[in-house]
Amino acid sequence: MLIPILVAGFLVVAGLAVAWQLKAPARKRAAAIAAAKAHARAAVEANPNDLDAKVKLAGTMLDLEENGRDALPLLESVLAAKPTHWTKGAPPTQFLLAHAHVLTGKLDVGITQYEKFLAQLATYDTGGDKEMKWLLETHKVDAEQRIRLLKRGDTHIHKPEQWGDAQ
Repeated sequence: MLIPILVAGFLVVAGLAVAWQLKAPARKRAAAIAAAKAHARAAVEANPNDLDAKVKLAGTMLDLEENGRDALPLLESVLAAKPTHWTKGAPPTQFLLAHAHVLTGKLDVGITQYEKFLAQLATYDTGGDKEMKWLLETHKVDAEQRIRLLKRGDTHIHKPEQWGDAQ
């Protein structure tokens, strides 16, 4: 009688250990997301008027959490201050706002925001920088593709390939 109880106890403990190990990557990812979000939030709290810090916090919410709901107020406040805001290393803020609406399930609003981004392309200041012009053109093509897909109801958007993705 004691042996079957010990075997069952061992199997339960072994199963829990395996389950713990299988969940380790998810726990690490959740911790990394929380740390990135806390770092970005601290930057906004340190300087609430820093538009780039707000966009970086919203970008963390969009990219890592796929949380458009919490990113919307941040992005809207940035665009209220500067309608053609563009943080270095991120898509233009209007583009991010459209993406946030799509993540909340408001596809029609997302399409409208992408179209608004396309309409104001000429007003973005690239400073004559060829790379900035190329990036803006890349975001333009991406927005056009997203509009076409969203109008068909397809919300599965692939991110553009970046150098080093294959590694």
